[in-house]
Amino acid sequence: PFQTSKQLELTLLHELVHVKQFIRGQLTKRGNNWHWNQKAIDWDQPYLSRPWEQQAFQESAKYLKQMQPQ
Repeated sequence: PFQTSKQLELTLLHELVHVKQFIRGQLTKRGNNWHWNQKAIDWDQPYLSRPWEQQAFQESAKYLKQMQPQ
């Protein structure tokens, strides 16, 4: 679907938070298994309840706000 430029910026920032999570070792993959802070990920957990997604939503919104002219 079409996104506005602000939605596109927010999506990009959200995905960059996931990159940061990988770099910091919070979100990892070992073989076929994914882990969040050393705990195996339960993919049956609702999307918005996943802590790595919650963090990505919160931080991306914060970064977008910081980018806006004042």
